[in-house]
Amino acid sequence: MTEEGQCFTAVISRTASSNLGVDVTYRSWTGDGVFITKVFEDGLVADWNSKNDPFKHICAGDFIFQVNSVSGDTVAMIKELKFKTDLTIHIRKRCGQEIPPMTPPPKAPEAARETARNPRVVNPQLEAILSEMNAISDEELAGLICVAMERRPWLLPSVLGNNGDAS
Repeated sequence: MTEEGQCFTAVISRTASSNLGVDVTYRSWTGDGVFITKVFEDGLVADWNSKNDPFKHICAGDFIFQVNSVSGDTVAMIKELKFKTDLTIHIRKRCGQEIPPMTPPPKAPEAARETARNPRVVNPQLEAILSEMNAISDEELAGLICVAMERRPWLLPSVLGNNGDAS
């Protein structure tokens, strides 16, 4: 049984005309692999998922760290994914670390009184962002997380575990 944060291998064969049915992204901080940002409903990966244990489903947010015998070279790995017919894909499930609830900072007396009168005081800009986030798909959220991690690299250890080492 594979759990989040653990690795598994998917062996997929295809014809020249078949499609894997995934979108991937890589950024400078991933270094040696690619993140899956979307899994389409049709394609070889969706077919793999339908035939395998849910713990071995390939999902948005999962990290591909090796394709066939290629690792450590993101561009070469993407070429393998695009052009090879027999694929052995080594995947690390997205990290499932539980995030502790945030403790709000102490409030000034006036802010505390305003919150008591109106407990739903929220920054309107933040409210709009949260509303939009609720409307996006898991695949789109995975892509957003990848971009956020590129722009805020100090988040890597929290998201990937192992001191930010994605392999």
